[in-house]
Amino acid sequence: MANSIKIDANHKGVIAGITDDSAQDIINIRVDPITNRVKTTIEPLDSTVDSVTIVTEDEVYQGYGLFAVLTEAGTTYILKENKTGEWIMKRLVASTGTTTYSTGTSDASTAWTDRATITYDTYANTF
Repeated sequence: MANSIKIDANHKGVIAGITDDSAQDIINIRVDPITNRVKTTIEPLDSTVDSVTIVTEDEVYQGYGLFAVLTEAGTTYILKENKTGEWIMKRLVASTGTTTYSTGTSDASTAWTDRATITYDTYANTF
């Protein structure tokens, strides 16, 4: 292996991985310091796919402002709305550790009133 694992500015070892079996080159894997998530680019495996985009929750919420937050009976609801009236509701259920989402194109006030009864789904199915 031609390269060695680098040390970051805090003198800590960084995440590294081998990207190619034949060359076995070591590359540093970038981690977002705020979210602690791996930053990556994915090359398409299928020639019919031009590109793959990974969307983080922070990117989903870009342009949305906080509308309301409430925790009741062990469930936290977070509602965000953008300037065109579209909204995203996030529901966190403490007893099960599940997080689900609901979205709409208008009337965030009604969504907030109906927060306990509207339909929620997983992140992958919602976005």
